Amino acid sequence: MHFDPPIENRSDRQLIIMAFGNPEDWQPEAVVLAKQILDNRGIDLDYRKSVILDFQSKVNQQKELLKRKLALNEIEKYHPFEQVLIFFFSILIITKIIPFGSTLSQLKEENYKLKYKQRLISLLLGALTWIVFIYFTGSIEAEKRDKTFKEEMDKIDISEWEKNHPH
Repeated sequence: MHFDPPIENRSDRQLIIMAFGNPEDWQPEAVVLAKQILDNRGIDLDYRKSVILDFQSKVNQQKELLKRKLALNEIEKYHPFEQVLIFFFSILIITKIIPFGSTLSQLKEENYKLKYKQRLISLLLGALTWIVFIYFTGSIEAEKRDKTFKEEMDKIDISEWEKNHPH
């Protein structure tokens, strides 16, 4: 099987992590080959253990940092100005005409619980406001058109027509 870069060209540290780190990260054939290469290179057991312990320590540090970040994300909130922008541009944001910040799914995935709620509420209220505004604007315009049409019809003199076409 071909690996890129070739497993033979990898450092001892990389091979140890492949062979004894997280097995889900590597194809089984790569793990077997990494172990064979380590044995062929004569890498001693103490060095292998120290590399794995160092690797596990770094992985645990990364997990702890991620855990802290997710905890901080949970209480992070939008600045009021950002909420106003989301509210006014809600239709454009929902239809993805303009991208603005993270999507709801991204916020949920990254544990931004408060931001998620704020964005959802701003988007829904903003969209509802726009829909109501457009509806009433259309209704008012229709009333004006109807009134203008009626006034124009009332101004038309049909007396000549009525004389020629009695009921």
